[in-house]
Amino acid sequence: MIFPTAYLGCIAYYQHLVSAQKRGAELLLECWETYPKQTLRNRCAIYGANGRQELTVPIRHTHTNQFTKDIEISNQVGWQRQHLVALRSAYQQSPFYDYYQDFFISLYSKPYKYLIDWNEDLHELVCKLLGIDLTFSRTTTWQSQTDIDEVFDNMTPQKNYYQVFQEKHGFIENLSIVDLLFNLGPEARLWLTTK
Repeated sequence: MIFPTAYLGCIAYYQHLVSAQKRGAELLLECWETYPKQTLRNRCAIYGANGRQELTVPIRHTHTNQFTKDIEISNQVGWQRQHLVALRSAYQQSPFYDYYQDFFISLYSKPYKYLIDWNEDLHELVCKLLGIDLTFSRTTTWQSQTDIDEVFDNMTPQKNYYQVFQEKHGFIENLSIVDLLFNLGPEARLWLTTK
């Protein structure tokens, strides 16, 4: 199955990956698509004190119709530090933030040139912390459509789990996988694999 690259992919993205793996499908990462702006490829949503909060990795626009594999990160604005601060503010009161924060701090301290490499390293870290193997192979030619596109069109409601600010704003579904990880810890794997 073909998946787009994702910045700290949403829970539905990971549910779909787990489901595809259970069916024995090969997991392919689409590299040759024309990069679509304002998508999960460089954006994620977390649960902050004021509700849903978007985090965006800034990219360099060199010309139109770039392949996803060629998208460069704009490292001039200190976005990694800003995202770490946002993650700490959102999740420092969660049950498992202290256990996982150093892994993220280490990764957010490294410079990256290409978005796809950054996303892939984050994906590998998330899978390591979840204790699941969801290894991608990269596509070598353009594919017509990623399989995740239809998932968001036909998404069923997610079952609730504990969220830090739930008392204030209610349950917010389909946030970044880090919301599940920081709030449920090792149970996040079970939550994903029993859906």
